[in-house]
Amino acid sequence: MKIFVRVFAICGLILGLCAGALALFMPRIVDSDWVRQRIETLALEALGREVRYRDLDFGVFPPSLLLVEPTVAGATADAAPLVKADQIALRVALLPLFARSIVIDSLAIDGATLRLVRTRDGIEFPVLPVPPESPLPDPATTDAAHVEVGVEEGLGLALRGFELSDATLILEDRASSPPVIWELGNIAASARGESLDAPLEFELDSELASGGVLAMRGTASLSGEIEFSLTLDALSLAQIRPYLGDDFELGGTLSGTVELLVNLTDAAVAPTGHFDLDATGAAFQYGDAFVKPVGTAALLSGQIVSEAGNPGVDELGLTLRNLEATGRLRTGERMRASIHAAPFDLTGWEALVPALTGYDVSGRVSAVDLAIATDPLDLRGTLSLDEVTLTLPEQADVVLRGDVVAQGDGAATRNFSLAVAGQVLSVEGSIHELAKTPHYRLRFDTEAADTNRLVSVFAGKRDAVFGPLDAHGDVSGRIDAPLESLEGSVRFDITNGRVVGVSLLQEVFDSFGSLGAAAQVAGAAFGGPNLQRFYGDDFEAIRGTLDLAAGAVRTDDFHMLYRDYRVDLSGAIGLTDLALDMRGKLTIFEPVDAAVAADAGASEARPTRREIPLAAVGGTLDAPRVRVTADVARGFAASYGLRGKPGRKLEDAIDKNLGKGTGGIVVDVLEDILGGKRTPTERRTTPSPGS
Repeated sequence: MKIFVRVFAICGLILGLCAGALALFMPRIVDSDWVRQRIETLALEALGREVRYRDLDFGVFPPSLLLVEPTVAGATADAAPLVKADQIALRVALLPLFARSIVIDSLAIDGATLRLVRTRDGIEFPVLPVPPESPLPDPATTDAAHVEVGVEEGLGLALRGFELSDATLILEDRASSPPVIWELGNIAASARGESLDAPLEFELDSELASGGVLAMRGTASLSGEIEFSLTLDALSLAQIRPYLGDDFELGGTLSGTVELLVNLTDAAVAPTGHFDLDATGAAFQYGDAFVKPVGTAALLSGQIVSEAGNPGVDELGLTLRNLEATGRLRTGERMRASIHAAPFDLTGWEALVPALTGYDVSGRVSAVDLAIATDPLDLRGTLSLDEVTLTLPEQADVVLRGDVVAQGDGAATRNFSLAVAGQVLSVEGSIHELAKTPHYRLRFDTEAADTNRLVSVFAGKRDAVFGPLDAHGDVSGRIDAPLESLEGSVRFDITNGRVVGVSLLQEVFDSFGSLGAAAQVAGAAFGGPNLQRFYGDDFEAIRGTLDLAAGAVRTDDFHMLYRDYRVDLSGAIGLTDLALDMRGKLTIFEPVDAAVAADAGASEARPTRREIPLAAVGGTLDAPRVRVTADVARGFAASYGLRGKPGRKLEDAIDKNLGKGTGGIVVDVLEDILGGKRTPTERRTTPSPGS
């Protein structure tokens, strides 16, 4: 027994002497120029990158290494380092060494920065060349303290733990245009594993430099396969903008969870997994077609898939405001999505669809297999509108019913009707250039519509024009300015109605009063009680063809037919204010001619039709202003005063209105102008008293 004790004591003494020698000489060995040169050479051969460090320290119990300020060079001399750190501490388990295995108890990295570059070919990792066989330096030519460093064939290697603190990961994505730099800072991570062949279980918490917090839990292997769950908290979306097309704008924040399986060694980096995201804090815009403001509810979920290296989504679930939809999404050179939505209420959607700005929208819409592709915009599918109501500012409601079938960058109607102030129009319409400036086209027909209601809505003139309306139109314009940009043509016919308080006949004869003495006399003579009974505002028909352009209406065949006269006009009518800028003629029929002759004292003449040229018709449709030239007025008056004996009655009528003796003077002047035969000496020159 004493022999065994003595043997163990001797062995312990020998081990102690060896340990003391290692503790005494090892620091001098690892800090030697030879060891530094050897480590840097082996690292260069292994990584293909130059490796430098400031200090290397070695411990015996337990075996450990401390590498101070290590640096792995970038791909070029001018590039930033691939890796740099404040220090790397490695501790090796002692007992496994006796079983010819190196088990790293812990690898702790503090203050590290890793820089990666992504190109269209994937993430650039250092190329791992096969190291050439090269003999160690000749010990005879080196310091006696030099030792041979190597790993004997068959020696095992395992990693039990990994710690990362105060680290930064920078990814420069050159595959994006413009390039995007992603930076994760304040990284704290840990990993535990049985061996290099087994997956590492890891945890990671970090902050994105552009805003937001990331937390990751999962497993990873040296083969590059990573399976993890990612939690996002108020992640900034601004940096994602370059990955979208030119028509997209993106901002705000995103929160939620993502579960992914990614193989980093695959050049396509094609992920698969599941996501559940809350984009209520995000802002999104696609051209002038759609805007999602910050604060509008937006939830996304789905299964992540990959096609040809491009991520997509199956089983897509979408909640946007009060819209609940399902579908799928594909990315790549074009983004493609398909959506099916149950009926939802449109109230408040003018905040998301700029084309509806300024309208109070209500009603229900459903989307049946709606497909959307971008760059360029391509729409397919059907939107069904159920009592969709747009309230025009300070005007009546417009109610839409029917289907809208998506076609390319626009859509067309099917079984569609439009009701304005209770008046239903059968509509065949279309809209296009949704991603730019939306334009519309409408072809409509209506029979026996209420003119007053339609004029009240579109022109803001209430109780101005009455009568049943038949209309057929083909018009187009911009959604953002539906009336101001209106173009096209409309054929209309209003029958048995009224233009309240307006008599074109009266307007014409009243206008005579501003055209000089002779015309005043004519106006006074022709405005008698016989003519006034024709001054009513009822008409038999107003009809014509309107050519619309730039908010104005032009016409060459505007006709107003009354029982005993008609007005034929051409010119322009303001579309929104009904302003008139026209000219034409008034044709009086026999009953009016007889009344004029009777009031002028020429009732013995045979009634006939007469035309009065109208130099201008201004004002508005409900308050017109007519201008007749002085020559026309005098000629019209003279046509009654120069028909034989009735001329005397004209003189008497003028004497009665302007004073005795005045009628003869006026008639003389008219006869001179129109070719009368009286000489100046035959003219009556006696003025009326007080004239």
